[in-house]
Amino acid sequence: MTTKNTFITDPFNSPFVAGEASRPPDHLIGVVFAVIVLFILPMLALNALVIDALLSTKTDLNGGLILVLSVMLAIDAILLGAGWWFWRRYNLRNNGKLIQGYVVKTEGETRPGPLGKEFVITIWYEFISPKTSRAIKGTIAHTRDDLTEETLPAVGSNVAVLFLSDRNYRVM
Repeated sequence: MTTKNTFITDPFNSPFVAGEASRPPDHLIGVVFAVIVLFILPMLALNALVIDALLSTKTDLNGGLILVLSVMLAIDAILLGAGWWFWRRYNLRNNGKLIQGYVVKTEGETRPGPLGKEFVITIWYEFISPKTSRAIKGTIAHTRDDLTEETLPAVGSNVAVLFLSDRNYRVM
């Protein structure tokens, strides 16, 4: 797959799509991994303390224990969600295959952003799943200030898709 006829929503993906890099860049994967590592050890200790307190309680639960239990369960849920997100991204990055889809519709608009006005491109795409042969449709939006004076990709233009499953893919 070449980059000349493939619309790149994020320019950092270009070396991967062109075959010059073995893996696509993923800047958030390290941050999520660091958060998981930093919070998992204290949460294991807190979980053990709460379980010990629950087992040693002979009477009804008091308000403090219920509050600690609620906080513990909320943080555990956040850590499990971060771990699930990390595993999906890591698995996609390492085992995903590059396939081709096409543009169904494009739209570009200037919006206010944190650093002033930014040009946001929204692409409606479609591709055929190599596993189930089902048509998968979706939308992706990306800030591309470098394309304010360019013509947007035409309907039918190619898009690169990093595909692992019908629910785990990323439009490049």
